[in-house]
Amino acid sequence: MDCKYALSGESPEAFCKYTQGERLLDTTDPDEEQHAPFKKRARARIFPGNNCRLLFKNLPNGKSNFTCNIRQTNSGTATKTSVVEKTWSVLLQSCSGLLLTLMTLLLLLEIHWL
Repeated sequence: MDCKYALSGESPEAFCKYTQGERLLDTTDPDEEQHAPFKKRARARIFPGNNCRLLFKNLPNGKSNFTCNIRQTNSGTATKTSVVEKTWSVLLQSCSGLLLTLMTLLLLLEIHWL
């Protein structure tokens, strides 16, 4: 799950955390402690372009609610909640290479016929 945000001019640094209900999946804030069952399964990372990403292994079956909280050091907190469907996430992760290959093949075939 990605969570994009904009930095204010007052605060050049932001912390990102993902929660599921009251459980802390992971955070980039070193002062907060991750919920024990997620220590090896969930990672929150900030990527260039003000993008906070949750990397999660072994999603539970069904739908899961994840909440992204962005907190800037001198400002308030912004929150975004998303529902993630396990089957869709697995499909996107495992089939992206196959999809790219098929699309490239179709494009090459179109160019060949022109």
